[in-house]
Amino acid sequence: LESTHVALQRKGLETLIDRLHQSVPTVENLLTEADAEQRRRDIRDPKKKLTAFDLVMLKARPLTTKRSMALFPQLASLSTGAMKLFVSLSYAAATQKHAMPHSTKQQRSAMSDIAAIAQYAITAAEELFREATLAQGQRTLSMTEPQLRKLLGTKTRLHEVRQWLAMMLRYNGILSGSGKRSGNGAEDDEDDVNGKMIAMSQESVLLLATTVTMIATLTQCGGPALMSDSTMEVSRRLAQAAEFSVSSKHLDGTLPREHHCRTLLRRAALNALLRSFSATWLMSAPYLPALFATVSHVDNIVDPETNVLCMEWLSTAKALLEPRVLLESMCQTIAEHRVRTSTHALDVLYRCLEGLLQCLPKEELATIRVLVAAQPDPAENFWVASLSCLATSTNGSLPSSDVMNSVFDAYLAFFMKFKASQCTKFFSTIISWVFEDVAIHQILKKRDSQVGEDGGDEESEFQQLAHSSSHRKALFRMIVMLAWYNRMLQKFSSIVDFTFPLATSSIVSILTAFVSSSSTVRRSPLDGVVTSLLEASFEVVRRMSDAQTVDVNDEVAAAAAAALQDTAYFAETSVFNALMPAIIQHVANRRFLTDDVFSYDQRVRSTWLPCLRSFNKCLASPKLWSKTQQELLKHLRSTDAAIRRAVLSAFRGLYTDGGDEMAAMMLSEMLPAVVEATEDTNEDVVEEARLLCNDLSSITGRDVLHAMS
Repeated sequence: LESTHVALQRKGLETLIDRLHQSVPTVENLLTEADAEQRRRDIRDPKKKLTAFDLVMLKARPLTTKRSMALFPQLASLSTGAMKLFVSLSYAAATQKHAMPHSTKQQRSAMSDIAAIAQYAITAAEELFREATLAQGQRTLSMTEPQLRKLLGTKTRLHEVRQWLAMMLRYNGILSGSGKRSGNGAEDDEDDVNGKMIAMSQESVLLLATTVTMIATLTQCGGPALMSDSTMEVSRRLAQAAEFSVSSKHLDGTLPREHHCRTLLRRAALNALLRSFSATWLMSAPYLPALFATVSHVDNIVDPETNVLCMEWLSTAKALLEPRVLLESMCQTIAEHRVRTSTHALDVLYRCLEGLLQCLPKEELATIRVLVAAQPDPAENFWVASLSCLATSTNGSLPSSDVMNSVFDAYLAFFMKFKASQCTKFFSTIISWVFEDVAIHQILKKRDSQVGEDGGDEESEFQQLAHSSSHRKALFRMIVMLAWYNRMLQKFSSIVDFTFPLATSSIVSILTAFVSSSSTVRRSPLDGVVTSLLEASFEVVRRMSDAQTVDVNDEVAAAAAAALQDTAYFAETSVFNALMPAIIQHVANRRFLTDDVFSYDQRVRSTWLPCLRSFNKCLASPKLWSKTQQELLKHLRSTDAAIRRAVLSAFRGLYTDGGDEMAAMMLSEMLPAVVEATEDTNEDVVEEARLLCNDLSSITGRDVLHAMS
């Protein structure tokens, strides 16, 4: 180790590391106290013959460890000098301001040798410290400073370890690109590259992985007694290294994403976080947002080894951190856009959060301001921040349903713990966030002002709005809100009927805003998004209607509804007059019910018609059925054959659901128009009309065509 030749230094370090790795581990901590005492008596007993293995297990390792610790100052000096030289050469390579006396190939070879020396020296010193402290550290609940001094030999040795740790923390920050010039002139003289960006290379990534592993080992073995003044710095450096390991900004231009060095760095950083978090969690609050972003990064989730480490860290954080700290940090992670749906697995974070919310009582949740804030501001309200993250798309599309449902389920786990009055306030906050956007008001204002005007002007105005990214984001907000409400209805159905008034007003505004009778105008970039929005709206109305429909086969439910004279919310006059026309007018919405995936006819049958049938079924009122039928009959006069056919399909569905009762009261109103449709010029319309007449004949028991003739 004292040789001036790099090759001899490297060989000496390799030999030392090999000796430390090949040491037979002690089993004292695996034996009971009685077994250990018996072995000690066997050693002292001259009549007892022991094998060489027994001697090594109980005596050899502690003796070699004490002798080896004498090498620590030399290893610390060697590692510090090699790191300083490597960082200086890397900075010179990055700035290209310092002329190198060797060729590029020679320079790379020299830097590789220096990096190897630094890596081996750090590893050897780390192993020496672990050998000296780990066995004792595992047998005690907490390592005290007197114990640490005794294990290391002297107080001076403990001071040397602390100094070396501080220096390695400093170089760790430089390697991860987060070192900052402190303003201290003496410190800047000592290392003139502190805070400057160095050239990233395979060697620098490996050195960074080595330093984070070393820091974790010293933290785990030495505990608070070793890190009395550096706990905050350890937390900061490990968090920065973990964030750097998944950073595409610094590494993509140097190493491919699949490179083994990047994989090694990610695994080393997460392993270091997990090993040291139990000792540093009290000082980790400022760095939790970065840690949450790291453990949910897709690179760490798709790798099975790092996936396990991420899950373990989340479980540890949930067990150690106060709920308020955990939730506020997660909110900050989302609000600061540290995570994105394209690069992070949100379902990992929110599944962990859902479990936490389910275990906490309502009283404790009510005291956490970021959860119950009334402001529709992502910086103040965690749930608004979560939904905003889903609506902020970087690739022009929304996340998958699995990702969105994980966020919704976590919100519902919180939402359903409160009474209806408080839940209504939460829902109002979400709606305020959706409709506070200026872009949405522009869309709605344009649509409202164009009612009754020329269709061509209407389309041109909307196309002008469609090319703005803010309007796409505004539409995504509405889709996310409706998807969340759909999830709520899917899980709780009529239990959340107190939210129907707020939801209905929003849906009416959406259904009224996006109607176009033209199918010949060039499609705008936002037409596909509007189609998804309308599909979500129809699905919400369908689920709300199903929640209000009394099952006639359930005698108890039917009797209870009759006794309470309970009428559906949609059957209220003001609600019906607003919602029914808004739904039926979309039978003529050829433009927004057609896209590259489904034709107009397919989408009408899959989304609009089920919505209308459920809506009509929940009304249970002949008077309201009649108004719905009259509104539909208006569109049977359309010049578009596809619309006429869709209306006839709607009548088939409505009368199938209504049965004899509906046919007896309202068949006479629509039968003349249906019979007239059997003589339509379009063959598809005629065929649909004949099918409708056959269904009506089956329902009434008489041939309706013959009766009309």
